[in-house]
Amino acid sequence: MRTQLVPEEFSEVESEAVEVQWAMELAPIARVRVPHTTACKSTDMADEGTEYAGSSDSGFGSRLCGSFGSMCCGLILVPIIVFGIFKNEQDQLLDQATIQLVTGATEVSECTPQPGLNGKLIYATGCKMVFPQLTNQLPPPVQPFLNDFQGLNLGWVVSIFQWDKVKHSRTEKTNTGGSHTVYWYTYEADWSGETVSSESFPSGHRNRGSFPTNMARYGDINAPGTVYVQGKPGSGFYLDSSLTSQVPEKHLNPHQAAVAPCPPWSTAWNGTLQACQLRVDGIYLTTAFGDPQVGDLRIYLSGKTASDVSIAAEQAADSQHRGYATLKAYPPQTFGIFGRQTYPLEKLYTGHLPKADFIAQYQKESSVRGLVLRVLLFIVMIAACNCIFSPLSVMADLLRMINYVTCCLELGTVLDNATQCVIGLFSCLCATVTFAIAFIVCWIMVRPLIAIIMLCISIGALVGASFFHKGTKKVADAREDFYTHIDA
Repeated sequence: MRTQLVPEEFSEVESEAVEVQWAMELAPIARVRVPHTTACKSTDMADEGTEYAGSSDSGFGSRLCGSFGSMCCGLILVPIIVFGIFKNEQDQLLDQATIQLVTGATEVSECTPQPGLNGKLIYATGCKMVFPQLTNQLPPPVQPFLNDFQGLNLGWVVSIFQWDKVKHSRTEKTNTGGSHTVYWYTYEADWSGETVSSESFPSGHRNRGSFPTNMARYGDINAPGTVYVQGKPGSGFYLDSSLTSQVPEKHLNPHQAAVAPCPPWSTAWNGTLQACQLRVDGIYLTTAFGDPQVGDLRIYLSGKTASDVSIAAEQAADSQHRGYATLKAYPPQTFGIFGRQTYPLEKLYTGHLPKADFIAQYQKESSVRGLVLRVLLFIVMIAACNCIFSPLSVMADLLRMINYVTCCLELGTVLDNATQCVIGLFSCLCATVTFAIAFIVCWIMVRPLIAIIMLCISIGALVGASFFHKGTKKVADAREDFYTHIDA
């Protein structure tokens, strides 16, 4: 009995050792977020920075069933992608029609409203944003590091440097059409929005520290009241929420404050944060001096503000503020012979822009958005076609069974890889053709007038070419009859 058990135990240990060695070889591919990030595990794997977490096997039958589920998902995705293509092309058409409305907008110089333009589309330039002071509402530890900030919004986010346990995996196909997956862990230190429990971590990767008690982890300070832009003294426009939401948000660069020295931030206890415990590190405020340690804090500041803006919107009367008017969305307008309507027009860009530059920037934004969506939809179409052909991909893995016959030549692996390449190329070709057909059909549906004109031009060209060919043939026949008569 004992002699029979020893080989079996040895076989299991040897198998696990091979998997552990595999995991150790895979450890370098794990993403390490900071230079001094290390990983740890027990016993002999500690030096390799990998903690073996086990393995799992998936048979050919389960993989085949899963592939049919992927095929169903792909078949569902295709019509959704086609609808997305149609919606994107329709949005592009309506965007262009909406942008064209700006060309007919009445320009208002020096951002001064005119009574006769109420209810009409205007284009206002030279507008100065008027914001309240928000710096004094920041938490006390942060206030000294930010100059007087006037804006629509001011926010902060506090992060803490912590260890975390990250799981990795790698899957390889077997010679029976199944797959074998190995799992392993690494311990990585990075900035986190919450404290991480490290009770099960090794002793060298225990977390400490906490967020300050006198400052929230994140917060937002919004400008009170209604925001307005000003031109000449005593005149301007009040903005609605849609326009104020278009004011860009950006990170704020803190400056080093002159504060009295004090003990550094302690990462081992809970307490209040003081301004003297912070320093500027690029766009952040941090308690770390040099490389961050576990428990150090980092603060990110952002805000919405602008100085000069250019606006296209509808002017409306404002009875509460003399000399001022209100800007709101210009209602949709009908265009084309099919009675379509534009989007409501209410656009804001930073800077003092001439109308032509405003329109160019608006068109560029719309075109880039449309192009990005087309590329994303095309990528999703490729993924959907790959899902549709996944059963063929799984069945092709049975070619690896040839490895049992060819031994170390691994001819089955070569044939499987070649088949997978062919299936991948074919799925990409199907995705390209399907996307192109869907794009053309959707483009024709969105722009039927242009499609009809192009169709008429094509028919006219074909008819003209036919008459030209017939005329040329008649001339040739007449010339041939003439020469035949002379010869006779």
